Amino acid sequence: MSFNGNKIWADYLANIKRSNAADKDKAIKEMNAKRLQRVEKARAARPVILPLQFSLRPSARVQPYTERTGRLNYPTDILGAITDLPEIATNIRDLTSESAWVSVGADPIQQASARDLAGTKEIGAHYYQIPFELQPGNRLTVDVFREVSTTDPDPTVYWWAFLGRRIYSQQADEAKLTPDERDTINRLINFRRVPEVRFLTMPVAFAGGVAATATPEQNEPLLIRGVRTGLANSTIVIRIEGEDAWMPSPAPIWALAAARTNTSERYSFFERPIYLPAHTALRASLVNTLGGAVDANSFITFLAETV
Repeated sequence: MSFNGNKIWADYLANIKRSNAADKDKAIKEMNAKRLQRVEKARAARPVILPLQFSLRPSARVQPYTERTGRLNYPTDILGAITDLPEIATNIRDLTSESAWVSVGADPIQQASARDLAGTKEIGAHYYQIPFELQPGNRLTVDVFREVSTTDPDPTVYWWAFLGRRIYSQQADEAKLTPDERDTINRLINFRRVPEVRFLTMPVAFAGGVAATATPEQNEPLLIRGVRTGLANSTIVIRIEGEDAWMPSPAPIWALAAARTNTSERYSFFERPIYLPAHTALRASLVNTLGGAVDANSFITFLAETV
C-alpha cells in the first residue's frame, strides 16, 4: 500500500477523523504545508531517460559491444536501469574515471549479467541503492560481451536505458511557481482535504508507423505519479509542452511505462511526482517498432493527482 503513497493519505484521514478540533486543525495545517512543499519539489524535477541500442551478432567475439550515453550539459542523478538484454555478461563504466561498476576479481572473463545490473521490461526497472551523480560532460559506458555463439537473428537489436532525474536550482525558471500558480495551488490545497486521483490517457494511433499524441489539458495543475501502456514495441520521445524532452533520443516505451503484460507492476512510478501546469499537455511522438515486432494502435495512461 505504501509504494504509491496510499498509506500516507489513509493514515492522515484516519488521524483527523479521530482527533479533537484543536489537534485536527493543527494536523490539517501541517499537512497543507507539506502538500505545498511537495508541489515545489515536483516543479523542480524532471525525469531523464538515457537510451542505448545494441546490435548483437550471433557469433561469439572477444571484444565487447560498447555504447555510451550522450554528453549532457546539466547534472543528472542516475537512479536505475532497465533492459531487454538476456542473461549476458555486462559491465558499466563512467567515462571520467573509467571505474567499472562490476568487480570481477582475478578472473578477467567473469562478468555480471545484464539482468544483475538492470531491471527488465517484463518486471520493471531496477533502482540502485544510491543514485549516481552524472556530471555535465561525463558519460556512462555499457559493455556487453557475446561470449557464446547463438542462433539468434543477425543482428539482434537490444536496448538499455538509464533512468534518472534532473533537478533545477531554485533560481531556474523551470523550478519556479508563478505568483498566480502559487495562489491557485494554495486555494486548491485548502479546498480539498486530500488530493484527488486523476487519470490522463493518450490515445496512440499510428499512421505510416508513426504517431503524435498528447494528454487532454486540465484546468488545474496536476502531479503525475506513474504511467502504463498497452504498447510494447515502440520508441517514444515525450515532453511537457514547451519544455525539453525527457530523453535526448527515442527510447523504448518500456523504459517509461509499465506494459499491460508486466508481471510485477501495473504502473511505473516516477521517483518523485512530476508537476504538470494547468492548461498544459504532455506531448509524445512514437515509432511503432523496436526493430522487431510492431505495435498496433493503443494507449498510454498517466496516473495523476490534484495538488
